Amino acid sequence: MSTEITKQQEIDIESKYQIKDEIDHILDRSGMYIGSSAADIIEYNLYKPSDNKIVKVPNVPYYAGLIKLIDEVLTNSVDEYRRGLVGKALFKINEIKVFVGTDGTVIVEDNGGIPVKRHSQTGLYVPEMIFGHLRTSSNYNDNEERTVIGTNGLGAKLTNVFSKEFIVETSDGKNSCYIKWSNNMKNVDKPIINSSNKHFTKTTFKFDLDRFELTEIPMAVIRIIQKKCIDACGANIGLVIKFESDIAEGKLNSNWQFNNFKEYVSLYLSDDQLKNTLDYTSSSGKDNIILVPSIGFNFGFVNGGECSKGTHIKKLSLQITKKILEICKDKEMELITEKDILNRISIFVSTTIYNPTYNSQTKEELTNRIDVNRLNFSKEFLESLKDSEIFKQLEDYYNVKYAAEKKKELRKLNAAIKNTKTDKLIKCSSSKKEENELWIFEGTSASNGFRSKANPQHQAAYLLRGKILNAFNLNRAQILENRELREIVAICQLQFESPKQNLKSIPFSKLIIASDADVDGSHIAGLILSFILKHFPEIIKAGMLYRSLSPIVIVTMKDKTKKYYYTQEEFEQDFKDGKIKNYLDINYCKGLGSLEDDDYSIMLHQQKLVRFKYEDIGDFQSTEIWFSKSTEQRKELMMLDSLGDETDEF
Repeated sequence: MSTEITKQQEIDIESKYQIKDEIDHILDRSGMYIGSSAADIIEYNLYKPSDNKIVKVPNVPYYAGLIKLIDEVLTNSVDEYRRGLVGKALFKINEIKVFVGTDGTVIVEDNGGIPVKRHSQTGLYVPEMIFGHLRTSSNYNDNEERTVIGTNGLGAKLTNVFSKEFIVETSDGKNSCYIKWSNNMKNVDKPIINSSNKHFTKTTFKFDLDRFELTEIPMAVIRIIQKKCIDACGANIGLVIKFESDIAEGKLNSNWQFNNFKEYVSLYLSDDQLKNTLDYTSSSGKDNIILVPSIGFNFGFVNGGECSKGTHIKKLSLQITKKILEICKDKEMELITEKDILNRISIFVSTTIYNPTYNSQTKEELTNRIDVNRLNFSKEFLESLKDSEIFKQLEDYYNVKYAAEKKKELRKLNAAIKNTKTDKLIKCSSSKKEENELWIFEGTSASNGFRSKANPQHQAAYLLRGKILNAFNLNRAQILENRELREIVAICQLQFESPKQNLKSIPFSKLIIASDADVDGSHIAGLILSFILKHFPEIIKAGMLYRSLSPIVIVTMKDKTKKYYYTQEEFEQDFKDGKIKNYLDINYCKGLGSLEDDDYSIMLHQQKLVRFKYEDIGDFQSTEIWFSKSTEQRKELMMLDSLGDETDEF
């Protein structure tokens, strides 16, 4: 068989393996850079001039790529406005003019200016470099705290690439510069430089609409760009944007400026909704947040650009849901979920994030890890949630959705508890609860020792079958599906949501957890503690829950007496000090199963107990960190613990 490559194979290889320059790659793979070039039919918020409101409009043709390209040039001017606020711009911009024509012509002009000088490294005039060469930017210094939208050095160059013609005119107060590109940025005329005492930047471009299979810019796109202009003013208080187009007989032509963030948000809300907002501004003034009973969506700005998804929204939502869940617990509304809360609240936020990162060039979702000191509601603000219209509406929802369901469920669950029988209980004979104890043992190996040495009148025992479930995040029905948990509740004659009755009916004055003095034993004790804390906190508040300390070393002396050690340090110190002499045996206890009957007598009658306390909500929150579903706090604590001795003081 011949191994020579045929002529056809050579042709196939040539067509399969290609090199594209950057411009052709952008044009041929536009989705990577600007999103879809086709229209998606979506629901979108647009300005309705007759009502002077922003309203949700169905079936809007959304050309993501086309809109992104116009927004990139608008963003350049907005970013320059923000730089001017902190003294990092050549001129302070306070006004932007935007025109969008149906023939594909777009003009964006501001009263700033770009330095008209040659760049020392490239030899190019600065305007030519930043508008006509890919991956050039003023935002590349990651050691500088950037509070603008641009990040990657593509931006307006992408608009140039998708334009038949792209013209930049700018003046820096000394000189003016006129540059014209054509043919998708592949051709550029020599810059025209003149003397000028003006300052401005004007960008005029005409889209290559064939790339989007369009003959003109649709009305929907023009209305969306008007909304983008309104948004830019809402996120940048004081900025003026004048918008014009050649459609709807000038009805969309409008001037925009806002005195505060709430004035912008009011465009979305009715008069009644405006009365029920919760407004928060951080002490730094960098975070403006408004909460309102749900209008169906959240809306956010990051550094002056729209960004309604991501870590900023998640951090705010987490604080809100955590606080409202606490309020719900206090009001015995435990069936309310995070989803219930988030479905009934809308968040408007305008925030400044240093050096923002996003999920893509379209900047729809913020990915920064938010600094621990940023986007934090004050304690007073969170407390105000319980008296807000947001919570009142949640209560109304609960009373309709959950109240009847909760009563029915409680009756069913409490009946199941009463009917529970167990063969793992070693009973005591006395009915005097103030003298009775229930010992909850890890495993069945303690059975013989307990039976032979316990006080049969006042000491009862329940023998666990290994580890119990982590019940912190289980609902009550799931708890009762677990045999051990159901039997413990039944033995203690407890009922869900009956704290006063439980303290009367429980037949014991002490519940004592007896588990091995190792990691597994501590885990079991923690699981029981968290279960009782979450569902029957009155037991802990009444001081009835204990953990028995079991010895980890037992030294048998020659006179047959025994010394019990409950810490390794205590044993080693006595051994070092010569206090352990004339011994027959040293038993390093592997757990309760290694104890002899006499050892159980010491445990039961010379008790070494740790009593659990519940002083305030902080105790519950600490337990929640460790036994709730995965939490950021737990991850951070585990990472700190892994650092070793340096974190002991923390």
